[in-house]
Amino acid sequence: MKPFVFRLDSILQLRAREEARAQEIFEQATHACDRAGLELTDARQELAGIEQAITGQRSGCVKGSEHVIFLNAAKVRRECCDRLAARLDAAQKEMEAQRGLFQAARRRHEAMIRLRDRHRCAHAAAEQRREEAAISDLIMSRHALASHSAPFSMNSTAIHHHASGDNSVILP
Repeated sequence: MKPFVFRLDSILQLRAREEARAQEIFEQATHACDRAGLELTDARQELAGIEQAITGQRSGCVKGSEHVIFLNAAKVRRECCDRLAARLDAAQKEMEAQRGLFQAARRRHEAMIRLRDRHRCAHAAAEQRREEAAISDLIMSRHALASHSAPFSMNSTAIHHHASGDNSVILP
């Protein structure tokens, strides 16, 4: 039996590397998205703390300069939250784009795997047919040899007619 050789093995390996690289890039994009989400959450918590401090200042006696400092801090933190929200949005879009590329690379790799498996099955079936044909040929050749080398046997009627000089053919 001839061993199976997949002639597109180099392409299969290329597709596997492409899939692995696309998965790696997708995972990096996912981590970047997660980090951006955590940074935004932290910034919003800080903003909530500042706004709570401003609300507490309004009810108590606070110097005007301290109040202005807290208002400026809240403004800066809001701007930071807006930038982080935009960065999170961009990270989510990048993650989705990388997910699409990863899924496409996976589909191409799986298609090559299915092709290799189909070729392997076809090879096995062809080898099975060759083996069956070889066995059949061997059996037929042995049968032919056995029938040609068997001694000629004549029945008694044919022998009697031959001995009497009758050359006609008598069938049993």
